[in-house]
Amino acid sequence: MGRTVLEPTLDKAPNRDFDFVMGVFRKGMASARGYIEGLEPYQSLLILAIPTSLVEPFKLIAVAVAGEGHWITGTFMIIAAYGCSLLFVERLFRIVRPKLLILPWFARLWNWVLVVRGKLEFFDLADPSRVLARPLRY
Repeated sequence: MGRTVLEPTLDKAPNRDFDFVMGVFRKGMASARGYIEGLEPYQSLLILAIPTSLVEPFKLIAVAVAGEGHWITGTFMIIAAYGCSLLFVERLFRIVRPKLLILPWFARLWNWVLVVRGKLEFFDLADPSRVLARPLRY
């Protein structure tokens, strides 16, 4: 007898293919992370500088495109640039930060950034949501 339309199929081939692809992706990402963690400090700085030098100018170009009247295109470009920055550059920085802190000048700079951020937190300026959530005082 043939199957009816409402019977579920037992074929799980698409799921197996997806699992295989994701397994290969995870192994590749773990391998890349291990390679990046093994780099020297200045090599780590270069690895971080390359995507940053591509993403940051893209943000300025997106603002220029929006300023020329193509605000929908500019908005999508800004969203894409910040997405790349958040998902790729920020994660890459977390991987290379321990190596970068070996460099004395970077350690001083990072310490200064943390001190300034701490002072801004003291004035509730580090978290914009808290500033906007405060009641207005008249």
